[in-house]
Amino acid sequence: MPTKKASPKSTKDLKKVAKKASAAPTKVKATKSKASEAAESVAEARLTEHQQKIVAKWQSFYSKAKTLETQPYNMKAKYEKEMGIEHKVLGWGYIMDNKNDRLEVLFRDGIKYLISNYK
Repeated sequence: MPTKKASPKSTKDLKKVAKKASAAPTKVKATKSKASEAAESVAEARLTEHQQKIVAKWQSFYSKAKTLETQPYNMKAKYEKEMGIEHKVLGWGYIMDNKNDRLEVLFRDGIKYLISNYK
C-alpha cells in the first residue's frame, strides 16, 4: 500500500514550502582550462567570420534588390529561385534555392528554410 506524504494544512506551512521551493540554488564555480578557453575563442572567431561572410553576401544581394522582384512571403504562394522575399519577422531575404517547395533563403541573420506552395 502506498504511503501518504504529510501535506501542509495552514497557510503559514504553505508559504514555508513555497519559500523553500523557490530558494535559489547555490552557485558552483566552474573551472575551465586555458586550452578549452582558447578553443572556444577560436570557435567564436570562426563563427564570427562565417557570420561576416553571410552578412556581406546578404548585403550584396540586398543592394541589387531594386532590380529583383520582391514579394511578401506567404507559405501558400509559389516562388522561384533567385528572387527576393519580404518576411514579417526575418525581413528581406534572397531565395538561393527551391527544391521540392522548400526554399533556402539567405536572410541577414543567416540561411533559413521556408515552405512554399503549401496546400
